[in-house]
Amino acid sequence: MNAIALILLIAATLGSGLIAGLFCVFSNFMMRALARIPTPAGIAAMQAINRAILNPAFLISSSAPAPPSHCPSSSDGGNSTPPRSPGQSPVARHT
Repeated sequence: MNAIALILLIAATLGSGLIAGLFCVFSNFMMRALARIPTPAGIAAMQAINRAILNPAFLISSSAPAPPSHCPSSSDGGNSTPPRSPGQSPVARHT
């Protein structure tokens, strides 16, 4: 594995872990806390969270892991399988 592929793999792994942690915290703690308060206050709190989270820092940190995770060199050494022709069998025989 070359150095660029290794760096992309590490970046994608760390970024995916950070996003997974964000989802875990939100679903396990934030939603439970919002459920404990009266409905109008919960709605106001969720709207405030939505307004606060729409910023460039969150956009970059939440979308940055996506491009490296789709890099073909990070999983197969750059030897991507070519697309099949319409009607071609998924198991094409090489002759």
